[in-house]
Amino acid sequence: MQILVLEASTTSAKAMVYDTETGAAEVTTTPYPPGPDPTTHDPDTVVRTVTSLGRQLSAGRPIAAVSLVGVLHGVFLADRELRPITAVYLWSNTESAGVCRELRRDE
Repeated sequence: MQILVLEASTTSAKAMVYDTETGAAEVTTTPYPPGPDPTTHDPDTVVRTVTSLGRQLSAGRPIAAVSLVGVLHGVFLADRELRPITAVYLWSNTESAGVCRELRRDE
């Protein structure tokens, strides 16, 4: 059985096809395209990059199962239909430092 594993990591998309009968694994990685700020990602770009990599690696293979892995250390806001309304803010983003400083002073 061949399993497609898709991973959305902090800096890149990864895809692997693992064969349970032979133990063979083929892995490929691609970094996300650079954006205007290195501490954010466009959520749609992350999804497109991961799914495109998965399509490329699984082409012509009898994939029996798909496993999704998320190691993206970030957060974003979505609307009620789960459409992203902000960028993905990575762990390295410090835009909220001023607001957090003020909130810590408020007993």
